[in-house]
Amino acid sequence: MEDVTRGAFGKGGAFEQIGDRYYRDDFLKKIQRESYRRVLQIMAENLDGWVTKKEIRSKFEGLAPF
Repeated sequence: MEDVTRGAFGKGGAFEQIGDRYYRDDFLKKIQRESYRRVLQIMAENLDGWVTKKEIRSKFEGLAPF
């Protein structure tokens, strides 16, 4: 189980490789506002769980994006 978890979530693991290959370019080039990127990063911390605006605001550094 530990090997599977490390292989999927660890540094250089499957999720990182998939993200690099299919999503990094969109994230860096198509999303031009740093504030929007930060909101996406905060939301990604919960994987597929719900994140409230209140949670995002509490973690967001800088001006509120909404």
